Amino acid sequence: AMGRHSIGDRTPGLRPDPDGGLTLRVSHAAPADTSNWLPAPVGRFRLTLRAYLARPALLEGNAALPTLETIG
Repeated sequence: AMGRHSIGDRTPGLRPDPDGGLTLRVSHAAPADTSNWLPAPVGRFRLTLRAYLARPALLEGNAALPTLETIG
């Protein structure tokens, strides 16, 4: 309904955490605050991280990737 199919550093309306990090919610049901929400289909789905101009650590598999946490 909101027409959002991806989230990136230039997505309008994103709200950073107080420490400067970014917490994203990926779910089928919309949360009360949709600023950092990415709609997902019902059931299982796959997330993809797309990195442009990736640094060597990422290309070599040595970079620390964001933590994913399942809630509920």
